[in-house]
Amino acid sequence: MGFFLPTFFTLLLISISVHGDALPHQYHDDLKTGQDRLLGMGGAALFAGLLLLGLRHPIWKLFEGVVSERLSIRFKTVFGSRSDAYRERGKKNWGLDPAGAWPLLAPLMSAEERELHVDLETDSRLFLNGAIGAIAIALYWLIELVWRGFYLRSLVFVVPLAVFYLLYRAAVMAADRWYEQKLATAALHRLELYQRTGIAADEERKAGEVASDLVVMRAPRRR
Repeated sequence: MGFFLPTFFTLLLISISVHGDALPHQYHDDLKTGQDRLLGMGGAALFAGLLLLGLRHPIWKLFEGVVSERLSIRFKTVFGSRSDAYRERGKKNWGLDPAGAWPLLAPLMSAEERELHVDLETDSRLFLNGAIGAIAIALYWLIELVWRGFYLRSLVFVVPLAVFYLLYRAAVMAADRWYEQKLATAALHRLELYQRTGIAADEERKAGEVASDLVVMRAPRRR
C-alpha cells in the first residue's frame, strides 16, 4: 500500500490534467472508455509501484542526502539527520549501530513486534512516495503549461510543491516513530543477538561494535 496507492493517485491526477495532444493516438484508440483508462492507469500504477518497491533503499538514501568523502560532498537532509540521530542513540546506549545490526535483529522480533514494524514502515513509505508523486505532478504541470504557452497558469505548480512539503514532513515524523521502534527492538533483543552469533558480551559496548559490523558489506577501495 505504501508504494501502489501514491503511484495510482499520481497517475490519476496527471491523466486528468494531461492535454490530449500530448498523448499518443493509441491512448485514444485503445482506451476509449473511462473503465479502460482506469484499468490502464491501474496497470501503470502497479508497474510504478513495483519500481519504487525495488528502488526503496536507494530512494531512502537519496532523501537522506549525499555524503561522499571522495568527492568532498556532505549534504544532509532532515531525513539524514534523523537517521544519524537514531544510529548515534544506539551507539550511545549500547555501542550498537541498529542499522548495521538490523539484518541480525529483525529475525528475532516476535510476531507482534513484526506487525508493528511493518505498520510503521508502511506509514513512512506511504508519505515518502506520496511526496515523490507530488514532485512528479509539479514538474509535469510546469512543463506542460510552459510548453503550451500558459506562463502565468504554470505557477499552479507551487500547489503540489506545498503538498510535497507537507508529505515530506509527515514522512519525517513517521520515520521517527519507525526508528524508535527499531531502537526498542535493539533494547529487547541485543543480548539474544550476541548469544546467537557467538559474540562475547562480557563488555557490552565492545560486543555492540562487533555486531554492528558483522554483516555490513563495504565497497572495496579503488586504488
